[in-house]
Amino acid sequence: MKKLIILILMFVSTNISAKEWVQKHYIKSEYIKTLQCLDSNNCYAFTNDVLGRANRIYKSTDQGNSWNAIYEDYYDKLIEISRCFVLDTSNIFMTYSEDYFVDVSTDGGKTFKRTNLEENGESYNGWIFGLTMYNQNIGCIISYDNLFYTTNGWKTYKTLDLDKGEYDKAGAPLYFIDSAHVIIKKEYRNKDAFVKFNIETETWSDYNTPWEIPPDEEPKTIYDVCFVNDTLGFACGGQEYGKGVVSSDIVWKTSDKGKHWEIIHEKLIEDTFPTTKISFSDEKHGMAVGSWGKIMETTDGGESWFYHTDLPEDLVETITVRVAMAGQTPIVSSIAGGIYRYEDDVSVQENEFQNVKFDIKQTPEHITINITDENHRRYKLQIVDIQGKSMYEGSLLYSLENVVSLSGFSSGVYLYRIMCEGTLAGSGKFVVTK
Repeated sequence: MKKLIILILMFVSTNISAKEWVQKHYIKSEYIKTLQCLDSNNCYAFTNDVLGRANRIYKSTDQGNSWNAIYEDYYDKLIEISRCFVLDTSNIFMTYSEDYFVDVSTDGGKTFKRTNLEENGESYNGWIFGLTMYNQNIGCIISYDNLFYTTNGWKTYKTLDLDKGEYDKAGAPLYFIDSAHVIIKKEYRNKDAFVKFNIETETWSDYNTPWEIPPDEEPKTIYDVCFVNDTLGFACGGQEYGKGVVSSDIVWKTSDKGKHWEIIHEKLIEDTFPTTKISFSDEKHGMAVGSWGKIMETTDGGESWFYHTDLPEDLVETITVRVAMAGQTPIVSSIAGGIYRYEDDVSVQENEFQNVKFDIKQTPEHITINITDENHRRYKLQIVDIQGKSMYEGSLLYSLENVVSLSGFSSGVYLYRIMCEGTLAGSGKFVVTK
């Protein structure tokens, strides 16, 4: 059978006059569950392909501009990625919706080892709500009725039942303040607060005073926490008005590891749902997002917030929105709308290459690229497979027909990038089938 090559994404050379959210990754049947950036050049997205029955991890090393799959696992039954945590570029931890095990990678996501949390005949119900790690050895997982904690990277673990006693409504978010203490949000009647669990002594204590709410009002609920350093942190959430109808947006700030929280933003926007995820790149620049098109941004440490409008339809008509800061570049995702990046007013790429013409043709054996550039610059072509493995790297000349053989390419999806003097000039994908 002849080889068929389909170019999916062509080069772009348009002039954008204002910032906008640009889709950088999208697969129709793929749900994005977790989005996290360690820094500007190490961002991760954990996804579940509901039709292909595959869990995948994507990584970006260019501030969310391009995403390459670094891990893919196909399954036969319902095992969907849920809460995941990237400690550093080597240590990655994954949990699943209703399947009680944790997968641990110490080689950057190339391989994983699984620990079954239902060993010894135990069986648990409900969802896993949260996962956090202090280092590669110390971590906690929390579900509806149970707290799991480890001191050796989930080689072994201990379990604590949460359906009994005064801490039965402890849940997420949760975070470590030191190697011995994990802070967990707890729901009281008509109020929320944080409690502290000591994993060394296996004891509980109150951590802060619950926020007092009038009896006729709903609680002011924190849904997510983000720390900029060891002491400074931000949280987002809301307060419902007419249960399940509308909710205000609330942002809190702490300067003492969450011992005390101050509300720095509270606003009710009719017919919207609250912010549920928050991320800061530093003490000034942060983003908070929620379902159905809620995106807000601050550049002054939360004193004022700008609400983004004119959003892509996939962000307005979707739930489970995530946010991460790749340095100063905001990235958001939704459960079924892909990954979006907030582009600069006029990017360097579009300014420098808007008059360059790329002519791409394909045959069953080759890809041919012709470049028309009045500045007579030299270009470089990079091609990788869906796992990030380099398939081709070579120079492209502006005045010659550049031919790349595909004889060594097997069936699959490939990504290409054209660079010029260290700047991205164009990128795209193509599919090879045999």
